[in-house]
Amino acid sequence: RQPRPRLILLDPEPVRTQAMLGFYESLVGERFASVLSPAEAEEALHEARRLAGAYGPTELAHRFGTLLGGVVESAFARLGLPGGRVAEFTGLSLSYLYWLGAADACAMRGPWASATAVNGTTPGMGLDSLAPAERAGLVERAFHLDVSHADLMRSAETARLVDDLLSDDPLSREQGELTWTIPTPPGPTS
Repeated sequence: RQPRPRLILLDPEPVRTQAMLGFYESLVGERFASVLSPAEAEEALHEARRLAGAYGPTELAHRFGTLLGGVVESAFARLGLPGGRVAEFTGLSLSYLYWLGAADACAMRGPWASATAVNGTTPGMGLDSLAPAERAGLVERAFHLDVSHADLMRSAETARLVDDLLSDDPLSREQGELTWTIPTPPGPTS
């Protein structure tokens, strides 16, 4: 029988409807701001804020998807983009919203207790989004890299650390308590 795979979490944090609302607000308030009238944008944002306070994550994903579909259809029509693009964009956005909503069903306590967390430096993201009392015992060990949340998954530092963690490098296990600094490989010598 194969051993249970290691669980490595990148900037782990609980799903909160606020994260879903933030994603929706960034789409409507930023990406479509130049296409929607201020009144249309405000109406869509107001409705999203109302929904965020009324539903749990899974139902909220569905409702945001419906609301977003109307916004995208209107915006894309003004830009002359075909209807297929509406479905494509809305589908991708809805996938992310459902992914966030489904994550709510994954209990943090339990499976996370044996996990390794890799946290970036963006304030309020990952483990830093939790109060110290909430963080206590949440994961087995945590590594804090000097990398922003936006760059965490594309960082060479993260890749090297995850590779070490998955290859059972003894140094990784020894360094796992508080911080982890991965030395930059030396450049070519002349």
